[in-house]
Parts: sequence; C-alpha cells; structure tokens
Amino acid sequence: MLILGTLLIAVSGTAGWFGLRDTPKTPGLFAVSQVVDLGTHGQGETIPTELTFRNDHDEPITIVERTASCSCSESTLDRTTLAPGETATLSVKWRLGSRRGASAEELGVVYELHGNWYTANARVHAEVEPDIVVTPWPLRFDGDRAELKTVTLKPGRKATFTVPEVHVTHPAFRAACDPTSNTVAVSFDPKPALGPVDGVRLLISTDSIHEPELSIPILLDRSTLAPKTMPTNPGG
Repeated sequence: MLILGTLLIAVSGTAGWFGLRDTPKTPGLFAVSQVVDLGTHGQGETIPTELTFRNDHDEPITIVERTASCSCSESTLDRTTLAPGETATLSVKWRLGSRRGASAEELGVVYELHGNWYTANARVHAEVEPDIVVTPWPLRFDGDRAELKTVTLKPGRKATFTVPEVHVTHPAFRAACDPTSNTVAVSFDPKPALGPVDGVRLLISTDSIHEPELSIPILLDRSTLAPKTMPTNPGG
C-alpha cells in the first residue's frame, strides 16, 4: 500500500486514498542509504532503483504501508515482516515526466511496533536534462520602467524543436518569438493598470512530448508596485 501525502489502500495492485496518520520517526527501522544519487537523466525517463530498509530493533517489525512524496512513482516491497537484523527491499520506478534540473522525491515505509506506527524514509534525487534548454529561468523585470528581455531556447535532449506560439498571462507584457534564432522577446510596460502580479507566466508552446508547454515564471520587483496614496489635505 502506498502513501502519497495520504495513505493509500492497495486494491488489485493499485492504490486508493485514506487519511494520513501521525507517524513519528523513531529508532527501529532504517533506510540503509538515506540519500541516493541517481545521476543524470532526460525528461520523460522512468528510473528504476531499489531502497533497502533494515530492522535495527531487537524485536520483529511489520511494514504496513509504502510512502511517496508524489504520484510520479510506483513501488513494491519484497517482504513486510522483518526479524531483528533482517532487511526489506523497496523496488521503485520513478517517472520524471516534465521535470527539469535538480529533482528529488522522498520514499519510504510506515511500520508497526508495539501497536504504534512510525516512518522510515529515504530520498532519491537526479539531475534532469530537459528536451529544450531555457535561459533565463525565471524571467525578472523591474516594476517601474519599461523593459525588453530576451529568452533563449536551445536544444537539450531534443535535437530540433519548433515553437508554434508564445503568450504571457498578464496584459502588461507582450511576447514574440523569432524562429530563426530560437529566441522570445518579452516586453513590459508598467503604464497599464497592473492589478495582482502574482503567478505571471510566459507560456511557450513546443513540440516536445515531455514538456509541450514551457511555463516560465515572470517576477517583478514588488517594492515598486506598492499602491500610491493621495496626500491628505492638512486643512481638512
């Protein structure tokens, strides 16, 4: 059974949800390697790996659940009851999907001892090379003056690519793509009413099957965007 923020109930090899219990960490069951470096991989790959958990307690331990920090992994256990000194292997398939750059996931188990539940975790991480390399990421602007910034796209794991459309999710910005140089020009005009500036994104459509839309955060200097107040009339 797999926990992903909440506990999962295994049904015919698949999982369903139920509420996460309070599972404090305590000596007893440990990951033999608490951090596992899986090296460099490409977007869309599935990385197989194994994590070993050892019972360092002087009594038997029963593993009752599997845990994961996201739904991008599948795991199976080779055994659930461990005598003192015995180990169990958690076999994992980690789907990288559209991740890029440094990526990590926490995996582990929940075990029962003396009627209480506890956790034992390990962390896997990998460097994910994207299909398309984007610089800069994120894109930063001052909030009080007009600016023009250029985003450069280069082949990564994908040797060639096309960009059919670009768009910014805020009316104070305009974006245009130059397919000959694989660049996107993004302009900012502070004169239109800005409104909320949180969550502004440059959206670049691509023909990558692993990341069909690049969603690049656009950040403004918030200190220059504070509402301006009218001076008060000292005469009332």
